[in-house]
Amino acid sequence: MVIAYGLALGFGWERPLWAGFVVAFCSLATIGQSFTKAAYRMSGTLVAVVLSLLLITVFPQERWLFMGSLSLFVGFCTYMMSGPNKPYFWNITGVVAVIICMDTGPDPSNAFHIAVLRTEETALGILVYSVIALLLWPVSSRSAFIASVGDQINKQRDLLLAAFHTVGTGNHENYAPAKAQTAQAQARFKQLLGAALRDTTEVKEQSAAWQSYASLVGQLTEAVERLSHGFAELQTPEIAKQLPDIEHLIQETEQRFDAMEQMVKGHAPDAPLQPAIEYSPDPKQLKALPHFQRAAVVIAYQRINSIAQISQALLEQMAGITDCGPMPTSTPTSKVPAAFDIDRGISAVKAMTTFWIACIGLIYIEALPGGSGLVTMATSIGMVCASTPQLPVRKLVAPFMLSIAAASLIYLCIMPRLSGFAELGILLFIATFAFCYLFAAPQQMLNRACSLAMLLAIASVSNHQSYSFAVVSNTAMMFAILLFILLITANIPYSPRPERMILRLLRRFFKSYHTLVEIPPPSGNCIANAFRRLHQNFHRYEVSTLPAKMGTWAQFLNPAPLEGTDKAQVQMTINSVQGLSDRMNELIEIREAGQSYHLEAQLKDDFTQWRDYNQSITQNLLRDPASANYQQVLDQLSAIQKHLETRMSTIADESAGTNTELHEIEAFYRRLSTYRGLSEALLNYAKQTDAINWTPWKEERFY
Repeated sequence: MVIAYGLALGFGWERPLWAGFVVAFCSLATIGQSFTKAAYRMSGTLVAVVLSLLLITVFPQERWLFMGSLSLFVGFCTYMMSGPNKPYFWNITGVVAVIICMDTGPDPSNAFHIAVLRTEETALGILVYSVIALLLWPVSSRSAFIASVGDQINKQRDLLLAAFHTVGTGNHENYAPAKAQTAQAQARFKQLLGAALRDTTEVKEQSAAWQSYASLVGQLTEAVERLSHGFAELQTPEIAKQLPDIEHLIQETEQRFDAMEQMVKGHAPDAPLQPAIEYSPDPKQLKALPHFQRAAVVIAYQRINSIAQISQALLEQMAGITDCGPMPTSTPTSKVPAAFDIDRGISAVKAMTTFWIACIGLIYIEALPGGSGLVTMATSIGMVCASTPQLPVRKLVAPFMLSIAAASLIYLCIMPRLSGFAELGILLFIATFAFCYLFAAPQQMLNRACSLAMLLAIASVSNHQSYSFAVVSNTAMMFAILLFILLITANIPYSPRPERMILRLLRRFFKSYHTLVEIPPPSGNCIANAFRRLHQNFHRYEVSTLPAKMGTWAQFLNPAPLEGTDKAQVQMTINSVQGLSDRMNELIEIREAGQSYHLEAQLKDDFTQWRDYNQSITQNLLRDPASANYQQVLDQLSAIQKHLETRMSTIADESAGTNTELHEIEAFYRRLSTYRGLSEALLNYAKQTDAINWTPWKEERFY
């Protein structure tokens, strides 16, 4: 921080605080993480420079067109920032574009000077931090990354063992905690992988292999999750005894993950790598079961084999990375079809609204505190708040006010007594060290960022330093106005209360679920098929992503005003929604296979009846997610299932003399199991919602 300020002041640059901001916000635990963030900041600045100069050139006199175009760009950056790819890059791109456009003022000729100055100071801050980090405290990401790989292996092994123990014993207690711990370990692994790719040569050289490994980790977790949603039907004694030897599965899994753990530590595995065993049911014992139980057994074997194959691929990938075996071919990633994200779109609208309110205030309110700085700060903080709507605006009041108070004391009481840069440098060093030391914990990151930002902004260090109480009062008033604007936009288009958001997401989920059930098969019209594909992709994206969003909002629930609500029960309800999502994705995969067999054709009307009843349930749920009646759903589904079982037995007797291909039987049972799984998942959802008192969730409250 001190060196960045010293060089900027020595060069005679006007805004040395910009170089200070780079040092403050790019300082992370390891070099790789810091370099990654610095690279995003620099590239975002360059893109923003080009875009802002283009807007100023195209709209030099058209004020409203200029503001409209800039707001659209801010909205686009917020939409991208809310996604999984390079959020910090998009944040910086939007913020820097607004800074350049607002600081240009009424004279467009200032634009190039501001753009160059911003680029120079950003590059200076990155250069200074990089040199200091490499020479004085070179903390590589390698050790943290290797530790995260080992932790991910251990947590995923625990998840697999918990799943297999559940299949064998019906004990669900260990699965949910293992699932949560696995998600945390995988998130940290992915974060540190990006950092290690920057500062660790051996990881960078194997970047494609590590990306394939990360993809396999996600696929294995997804496969275990699909197996978990069939736990209930696997506990039937007739089905359980048809499954593979659970103890052998557990032993095989432990051997694979023990070998991976040894490889990560740099040791060759004790035993040579063995291919995965493919399990298959006993045909004679399978024929003795009713059709629904046959379907459950066939699908269980497919899922267990899928888990075995993916875990074997994971082992081979690790062997290739650590030179303990040949490098396998790259693994294709499985992705949800791309579609417009409604929640990210709402975030973009919120950020644009914040920008417009600040701009209109700047135009029509004379002597607005902060001036163009209000627009810049409103956009910067507004983009963050819009992309993380779970963070209440009221949580920002204390950090901002305390940071302003601390920075004001330094600015008014200490800085006027300084007589040169040596004393200023000591003050900057002590203040920066104190803020970073006091707020070193990850959960205190907001306090650290606010403290450093307020220190640099209020101090306004320059070669021609002056002091005025108006700087402090204007800054305090500007942030009071800013927080008021954010409070308004946080409630656009609706209240961000977690319980209300979960109910809205449930309605959206069942609307998309209902739509996917009734989407017609492809026709011969290419244009109609294209629109059908877009329509299906949008609703499939909704069904696939909404359960995770509900889980995020559930973490912020306040049970105190929600009498009769238990967070664990809410999480179980969300898990049942995830089960519905997985079963619907399986049904879509079957549809896209485009295969229709003789057995399916004979039961078409019965499948239609089953589907129609599922639609009638979801029709009610999309209006009121708490309206499911468990006993009513159970009685109706049992009647339909009994009728379908009778029909299947009749068809089987009629087809006894025909030769039916094995793949046709397996495809038929897969479809049958998927339809049954959808119904069982709906039944599970109804059971979980019955245990929650939904009345307080729908009450109006002011807080």
